[in-house]
Amino acid sequence: ILVAVMPKFQVIFAELGADLPALTQWLIDASDILINKTWIVIVGIAALIFLYKQTYATKPGKYVIDYITINIPVFGPLFQKDAIARFAGTLATLITSGVPILQSLDIVRETSGNEVVSRAMDDVYNSVKEGESIHEPLRECKVFPPLVVHMVAVGEETGAIDQMLVKVEEAYQREV
Repeated sequence: ILVAVMPKFQVIFAELGADLPALTQWLIDASDILINKTWIVIVGIAALIFLYKQTYATKPGKYVIDYITINIPVFGPLFQKDAIARFAGTLATLITSGVPILQSLDIVRETSGNEVVSRAMDDVYNSVKEGESIHEPLRECKVFPPLVVHMVAVGEETGAIDQMLVKVEEAYQREV
């Protein structure tokens, strides 16, 4: 559209000689840059990719990118649900297999694939290590929806946390 259609509209708008709305002018300017200054676009994209890779290579940068990813409109909830499903499924499998809870939480922290979830697992790990519950740190981190926290709490109370986590995983996988 910017390369084929906008230049034709630009000619029509120029003949009219009227002031254009800001958004229309912005589209015309973007079309002009894309057509006449392609090298700027290529260098800009390459710089963004380089910056992304450099930022994602550090733990704080990965946290910022993952935080932004799960909070962006439209796709953020999808990424968040995927991370929660991965967390629940991995933890349920480990607990069902008889892996001790602290070791399971440590493994989930390392394999979560999302630095925000990984940091939440740090808090859960420390809480459980001190003899406290799993659901309280989950509630405090704000990554996990109240339903997940409630199901984990019920699982802790009934001694069937692995079954509750499987249900969480299945529900979120269906949604994803």
